[in-house]
Amino acid sequence: MTGWLLLLSCAGDPDTTEPTPSTTDTPTVVDADGDGWPEGEDCDDLDNTTFPGAPERCDGADQDCDGEIDEGFDADGDGWRTGLDPGCVALGPTDCDDTDPEIRPNAPERCNGVDDDCDGQPEPDTDADGDGVPVCDDCDDTDDGISPLAAELCNGRDDDCDGFSDEGFDTDGDGVGACLDCDDADPTVHPGAVEICDRRDNDCDGEWDEGFDADDDGFLSCRGDCDDTRADVHPGAVEQCDGTDGDCNGTIDDRPDGDRDGFLACDPVAPDCDDTRGWIFPGAAEQCDGRDSDCDGIIPADEQDADGDGDAICSGDCDDADPERSSRQRERCDGVDNDCDPSTDETVDGDGDLRSVCQGDCDDALRAVFPNAPERCNAIDDDCDGDVDDDDACAPCEVHVRNGHVYQFCPIEVDWITARDRCRADRYELVTIDDGSENNWVSDTARDIVSSTWWNGYADRASEGDFEWVSGEDATYTYWATGEPNDNGGQDCVVMRFSGRQWGDVACDRTDPYVCEASIE
Repeated sequence: MTGWLLLLSCAGDPDTTEPTPSTTDTPTVVDADGDGWPEGEDCDDLDNTTFPGAPERCDGADQDCDGEIDEGFDADGDGWRTGLDPGCVALGPTDCDDTDPEIRPNAPERCNGVDDDCDGQPEPDTDADGDGVPVCDDCDDTDDGISPLAAELCNGRDDDCDGFSDEGFDTDGDGVGACLDCDDADPTVHPGAVEICDRRDNDCDGEWDEGFDADDDGFLSCRGDCDDTRADVHPGAVEQCDGTDGDCNGTIDDRPDGDRDGFLACDPVAPDCDDTRGWIFPGAAEQCDGRDSDCDGIIPADEQDADGDGDAICSGDCDDADPERSSRQRERCDGVDNDCDPSTDETVDGDGDLRSVCQGDCDDALRAVFPNAPERCNAIDDDCDGDVDDDDACAPCEVHVRNGHVYQFCPIEVDWITARDRCRADRYELVTIDDGSENNWVSDTARDIVSSTWWNGYADRASEGDFEWVSGEDATYTYWATGEPNDNGGQDCVVMRFSGRQWGDVACDRTDPYVCEASIE
């Protein structure tokens, strides 16, 4: 029967229709470790102790599949696992106190009786300063002079580590030794004390009563400064007429009458506007001085200096719009009344020589001095050409100018009296020598003209030994040759070039060339 059915099936048309899957089939779920969590959700499907929500162990693995390892085994959050869990211990160094983040492997060891670095030793035994006392027993392990074994010194430090400094050196018991205390007999005076206003340096900072002069006016609030916020208010200050007691004498605006004109600067009705000038007060007559003389607040227009030339209309300024014209100006040859004096202008001839200053008269007080006047040997520029004694007016004498003085070198041999009189006839004097520079120049210039001795103006004719210059000038310089002056046979007059540039006294009646001198006028 079975074979027939098979034959029948083969004899018919073949059935090419695929069987339809059943809609009730379910996908296959893989849970290799059998922990109830499928492969896609279990972070390790080969370990049935690892799945979401599994209890975390301290073993270096993520049991609860939350992406973190061994969480919950660092209670103090210092990065080190607790040493109370054997699994943590198996992983390496652990925290010997997981309740204190300051205690952990490699933490700095402190002097606190606690094993801070979890090495089994509760205290460091280092001695950084090498003074024989370990750090935990030494109050300063950086200084080998400070330790419980050291002797206390007076230096402001706790040398023996007993909590006190300078004990045995503090006479007044204020806690500061005499070496730092500026007054070891007074316990209220020492460094750090509160400064009080008592003329003493309470805090030993080298200053006394600091902090009691807020306005820095040099006056202390505890000794007379009635307003220590204003530097212009203090004892002895000038009252400012501002409704305050500026001088701290207890009275407001009691400024005295400084110029004694009977008016007070702080008078509320008629104040003196300038208490330093007795001619300025309310009701005074106006003066031509550019000031408000009558204190009415107005300076009259004619007292003002509009052009800034230092001269007002009332003082003679004939043009207060032109600073080149005023009574202070000098007259110039420009056709303008510069000095505001119409009687003095370019045509005035002061000396009657028919020439004014503007016409070239270089000295309008000397009638013989004017342009082209004959030049005379008189130390004056007679012809106004800028040269003194020019055109051989002094021939045969030579004229030289030096440092504002004109010198005549006359190679004519005459006695001292004649030389003096000839110099004076030409408005000169026999030369006066003031210093070595002048002596060298005069001596060398004379030598180049005539190599002999020359008269100067020094003599003791009036009183033997009492030499003086004929010009009357004080004698500030001499240059005597060795052994001179010696008054050998009544020698009362002096020659230069007696020996080199040196001088000697000789008889006044001998004859020598001479040098005259005059200031250039």
